[in-house]
Amino acid sequence: MSFTYRYRSLCPGTRLLPLAENVEFDFPLGRPKFNLIIDSGATYTTFPVSIADEFGVKYKRSDNAECASGASCKAFLSEEVVLLGGKYRMKIPILWMDSERVTPLLGRAGVFDRFRVIFDELDRRIEFVRRRVLEHFLLR
Repeated sequence: MSFTYRYRSLCPGTRLLPLAENVEFDFPLGRPKFNLIIDSGATYTTFPVSIADEFGVKYKRSDNAECASGASCKAFLSEEVVLLGGKYRMKIPILWMDSERVTPLLGRAGVFDRFRVIFDELDRRIEFVRRRVLEHFLLR
């Protein structure tokens, strides 16, 4: 499964990161699609906490977390279902940040351990190749 991407900066003057479009989630109150920066340097997938509230996601309070800008902000943790390419359903940890300035991004936890992630710079595509030995992590 693969996504086309374009580059986007988290903040003016920072490095450009690949943005995958229309990544679908299965939240209690809906199945929204988001444009997510794919950040191999980020441990967790992150969203503003307002998205969790809007879609009925229950989360647990976590410690303060460091945002991409280096600032510290309150964070909340949950495990939610992501649908990659409409084919793979799996639970991944999501860090809900108490800041509206957080850019939604897809981090490594729960994704990079289940897939080889290949960035094709020429065609601007990101390919997720399922790791066969970890098939039991995928939800049916």
